[in-house]
Amino acid sequence: MNTHIGTSLSRIPGNATRAAAAVWSVLAPVLLILLFASSPVSAVTINPGDILVVDPNALGGNGGIVKIDPATGAQTIVSSGGFFQEPVGIVIEASGNIVVTDRTGFVIRVDPATGIQNVLSAGGYFADPFGLALEADGNLLVVDAAYGGSGAVIRVNPTTGQQTLLTSGGFLDNPYGIAVEANGNIVVADNSTAVAPFTGQGGIIRVHPVLGTQTPVSVGAQPFGCPFGIDVEAGGTILTTVFTYFSYGCAPSAIFRANPGTGQQSVVSPHSIGWSQPFGMTTEPDGRILVADEGHRGVYRVNPVTGIPTVISQYGYLVNPTDVALALPPPQPPVSTPGLVTGGSKFNGFTGEPEDDGWIAINGGKNVYRNSTASFRFVIRYDRGDTEPSGYLTFTDSNAKVTIESKSYDLLIIERTHASFVGTAVVNGEFKREFRVEVDDLAPNNAALMDVRDNFSIQLLDGSYVALGQVLKGDIQIGPLYCLLRPCPAGDTSNP
Repeated sequence: MNTHIGTSLSRIPGNATRAAAAVWSVLAPVLLILLFASSPVSAVTINPGDILVVDPNALGGNGGIVKIDPATGAQTIVSSGGFFQEPVGIVIEASGNIVVTDRTGFVIRVDPATGIQNVLSAGGYFADPFGLALEADGNLLVVDAAYGGSGAVIRVNPTTGQQTLLTSGGFLDNPYGIAVEANGNIVVADNSTAVAPFTGQGGIIRVHPVLGTQTPVSVGAQPFGCPFGIDVEAGGTILTTVFTYFSYGCAPSAIFRANPGTGQQSVVSPHSIGWSQPFGMTTEPDGRILVADEGHRGVYRVNPVTGIPTVISQYGYLVNPTDVALALPPPQPPVSTPGLVTGGSKFNGFTGEPEDDGWIAINGGKNVYRNSTASFRFVIRYDRGDTEPSGYLTFTDSNAKVTIESKSYDLLIIERTHASFVGTAVVNGEFKREFRVEVDDLAPNNAALMDVRDNFSIQLLDGSYVALGQVLKGDIQIGPLYCLLRPCPAGDTSNP
């Protein structure tokens, strides 16, 4: 019998709970030292392919993390007790450490080699932290089902635990699931939002990772209604789980797929297969879907084409599993793409470099004036064998009084007509800041044309400044290193 959905899902912390969380956020560094002695310690080796499950009611009722062998289904306790009171969301960091959300107001990190728990973040904006996701840079994203009465997305620094409120209110009403798309956008499964165009049966909401703006993706309607879990497939399609348990949910238990552009929904695994309460999920490298089903007390592997589930592990330590994570091999560091990316105007016919500034019309960002203009000029190049990209960047937003200059690049990534590069810049002639530039080369390389289609954006990675815009004067040019201004020789593969 499921006890978690009927009790835990209905719990909204009262003022006393929030006050206790606030006190904890102050006392945690001191109390943590005192409580380490009672933290569970058990060495567990996590190998690529292993499945980790978080269960809020397992192992004595305060929840725990269980490792599942993907081949045999054998279960091993990773961590329990300690700070756990109601852990529900789980991710695995690049370091191999495990992070969980606990609905009583905590984000907790666990070292699987020792089982030791460490409170990473507590109190602050947390009212009911539920879903958890990792961004490419290692930041943690928490979707809180109750902040402000309607929910929020909160970014947590993985080193300091500092919380940043990315977005709240808006379309959010009861968000439980969160995932990150390949381009860094965030998608949230909301169980009951009724803000138009939503109709009270929830749906999928996209959140901009910098601006926090919300955009409807897919509107809940029977049989796709009131989604709980969410994940993004390798091809970009969005998976969600739905179910009904007493007053929670509004659709027969099933797994759906949504088109990330149109929002059109299709069934992956129907209710008729026998789902009970499918909740958290993730995907394996081959595309198969791993699902935690609370009601069936198990973890399943789902064929993404047929929708047929196969039980991997059931019962044992599992009481009400809410989320699942997959251990992957350590990620390889990104490698720059050979090529040349330039921006500005009056391009030199021999070098391909701009001799004058280009201008953008700013249409969004942070700490900018909308509908203002800013100047830019840059060159970035990378060839195989180079230790790092080289070039320069100048960007001036006179209205916002921001000047960004750089001759230090760390990474250049080129994907057809899109390029991004990161580096370290001097801001306003004084401060060193890391930055990222994203550009789209959407028009022919002809500086004589008034190009209003190319896109340019720049952001300081400390979050203090972001400018998004389209080119008003000049051009963005992306091409192979040695043939940007002339046809490439037959068979040239220096740039995709």
